[in-house]
Amino acid sequence: MGSRNQYLQAKYIFVKLPLILRSLPLSILFGILISCPAFSQTSGAWRLFETKHPVDKKLVALHINDAAGEVVDSSGSIDVTGAFQKAIDLVFGMGGGAIYVPEGRYRFDGSLIIKEGINLRGDFIVPEGQPVSGTIFEVYSGRNSPASNPFITIRGCATLDGFTIWYPEQDAASIVPYPPSIQFVRNSNGRYSKHATRVRCINLVNSYFGIDIGIINTAIPQACHIYGSPLKTGLRHCSKINWHSLC
Repeated sequence: MGSRNQYLQAKYIFVKLPLILRSLPLSILFGILISCPAFSQTSGAWRLFETKHPVDKKLVALHINDAAGEVVDSSGSIDVTGAFQKAIDLVFGMGGGAIYVPEGRYRFDGSLIIKEGINLRGDFIVPEGQPVSGTIFEVYSGRNSPASNPFITIRGCATLDGFTIWYPEQDAASIVPYPPSIQFVRNSNGRYSKHATRVRCINLVNSYFGIDIGIINTAIPQACHIYGSPLKTGLRHCSKINWHSLC
């Protein structure tokens, strides 16, 4: 299975290479890729994941522990902001890819930037009459500071898929403001993305401000299968929303 996953990752990166390299047989190209330090350090960890809760597609990804280079706490007792950003930065430096975050509770005392080409994927189940489960982000940052950084900033051609966002310190009987849970922005070079920035299968349990698509213009953003009960604003968009069944 390990060699097959390495082959799939090489094939994924193949489309990002210059034309002169694309003309090489994939078997030769794979040998070149795994000899590169950035790729060879993690190539053995790329594998096919089957999430605990049913999903509509399989996932070839790095486990969050492998991408972060450490065992990331999933009990909700330790701040994991730095470990997550380290994992995102590593995969971004490799040209992009998927990071799998298994079921658990993850505490965040800071904010995250999901960079171009990153697919951050959790373990999600539709919240229909049962306790919340799956991959849960417990957010402690931004309390009473609505102008501070959003919990998650997501750039062009990136995906956030399969997470529950919960604010343990928020009290429905005495609501305090927070910045957006998720905010779409332009790429790091200031340009629009050529492809959609996508947020999918998200449960906003008690966000004060759920998803902000439009305050900083983006191109063809997508938000689908969004659940929850935001306390002030659920979704703010730039101009219009096209309802369709493509997601």
